[in-house]
Parts: sequence; structure tokens; C-alpha cells
Amino acid sequence: MEKFDFPIPSSNIMELPIKTAVFVPSTEIDKKVSPARFRKRIRETRNFLDRTFGGSTRMKGVGSWESSKSNKIIDEDVVIVESFSTKPNYLKNDQLLRDFIQKKLVSWKQQAISVEYKNKLYIIS
Repeated sequence: MEKFDFPIPSSNIMELPIKTAVFVPSTEIDKKVSPARFRKRIRETRNFLDRTFGGSTRMKGVGSWESSKSNKIIDEDVVIVESFSTKPNYLKNDQLLRDFIQKKLVSWKQQAISVEYKNKLYIIS
């Protein structure tokens, strides 16, 4: 059996070891936002990650969580916007990311926003 050796030593490869993903919610607490507002949230997040870390990828998903305000299980559509970065670029922009999430907590009327960083999920409230 042939071994797959990656990366190929003779190729020009840029390593981007730091993954950051923002889970963009489609609700305000337990109420769905309009499709236009959801698309705007996704666009804002994509634009931020593209400008800050150089690019992004979006994936659709469904999340669920228990609301501390209504004591209900909330199912919601989410879009996960992820970006990869070099360590120096991430460290240079870490505070910008933190500020972005804090602003979105308020403007998106969220109890919390989930952010994945280096294969760990952080729920920021």
C-alpha cells in the first residue's frame, strides 16, 4: 500500500494552523429573524473574517440550545463561518475578533455566540 505523504516537500505550501469559526445564529433569543437579516449577519461575519484573516468558508447547520430566558429548547438554523490563519496573524488580530463578537452579541440580540478556536468551542456571553 502506498503511503500518502503530505505536504509534498518540494511544493510551495502555506500552513494556516489556527482555525477560528463563528456560529452565526438565525434567531433573536427564540424568535427567527427575517431571511434578509440572517443573510446580512452571514455577510458581516464573512467580510470580517475575510478582511481580518484572509478568507473564509461557510457551512449551513442546525443548532439547538436551552434558553435561560424562556426555559425552552431552541432549534435554529446556523451558518458556521470559518477561517484559517497563521499564528502571527491570529495574534495580531485576536482583539479585533473579540471586539467583533462582543458587538454582535448586542446588535444581534444574543444571549451567547459560539466561537470555535483551535478545536475547542467557546460560548461567549
